[in-house]
Amino acid sequence: MGVVIQAIRDSARGESCTLRTAWCNHDPATTVFCHAPSHLKGLANKADDWWGAYGCCACHEALDQHLMADGAPLIWQRGIAVTQRRLYEKGIMQFPEKTKAVKTVSKIVPRPERFRR
Repeated sequence: MGVVIQAIRDSARGESCTLRTAWCNHDPATTVFCHAPSHLKGLANKADDWWGAYGCCACHEALDQHLMADGAPLIWQRGIAVTQRRLYEKGIMQFPEKTKAVKTVSKIVPRPERFRR
């Protein structure tokens, strides 16, 4: 079994769905933490709790039943990224103090002279 972090599981309550499949019911009351596919996931096993996304019951069911086999990896990728951002903003997912936060830049950086024509 993967690592269980109850704060992550509890944080899904009342959140909007980050999976947003075609079947999404957009109902925060049905949102749970959905574990994404991983090497740990299998018969009665779940992935680590940081490897998943907030999903409504309809999206969770659609992905569990493999209703969108071709698009599922991209849906999981987007859902995990948005969920991890929310976990970070809530203070549940943290990084060591030694790590410098990346500064977001709103401008396009000019190309170096050697790459200009």
